[in-house]
Amino acid sequence: RDLYNQFVAFQIKKVINEKNLNVTDAASSAKLDFSSLYRYLRGSHLPTLRAGCNLAYGLGVSPTYLFCPNDFAEFGFCYPKENYKEELSVWPRVLAPIKYNWLKNSAKNLTWLAQHYRLSKRAVSMHTGIPQPMVSRYFNANSEPSLENALELLWLFDGRFEDIWYYGVLISE
Repeated sequence: RDLYNQFVAFQIKKVINEKNLNVTDAASSAKLDFSSLYRYLRGSHLPTLRAGCNLAYGLGVSPTYLFCPNDFAEFGFCYPKENYKEELSVWPRVLAPIKYNWLKNSAKNLTWLAQHYRLSKRAVSMHTGIPQPMVSRYFNANSEPSLENALELLWLFDGRFEDIWYYGVLISE
């Protein structure tokens, strides 16, 4: 976990430097408070999935780029932004209006993926190591996964953050 926190911190720092932003501007564009972004930059905390998607959008990069180690790309997991292949997206992407229910859209996408791969919630739990009650909450739009659980689901469904949780708008719900 500490190694992953450091990876995320490195990616955020790299993007902020590449964009010639200061931390205050980066926090403002991502609609985060400075102290939260500072904790992510230190590697002491990971953003929530929602805050992470907002951070990526605010910095102008994909959540996949910020949160997926590129070492996994060769195994078909979390493709870096510049290497996206549209044929890898096997499920329909819906462009959501500014106001929409983020959790319900995520639940619909997860349900569609599970049906596509013919996996029950129990099977999703077994393959990802996420307790079944948590998986049920994600599929029923009762809670969002942690960043770590989101990565497990991406691994299972061979997907990208953008395909399940992110639609190019800041998420405020």
